[in-house]
Amino acid sequence: MDKKFFCQWLKGFENGLDEIDSDSRSCLLKHCAKYCADTGVLQSYLKLYQTVKGNRNEFIAD
Repeated sequence: MDKKFFCQWLKGFENGLDEIDSDSRSCLLKHCAKYCADTGVLQSYLKLYQTVKGNRNEFIAD
């Protein structure tokens, strides 16, 4: 997957989250968070987040 695809997918995912109720959103994100923590993906994102000093636009651009 290239970066453009990922950015477009992420925007669609965020829009979808906005359309579901709070309980459903919590259930979905709970499973996503567990996967990220269990597989090391979380550590990769934390490192990038620190590199861009919390700037969301730079985080997505990198």
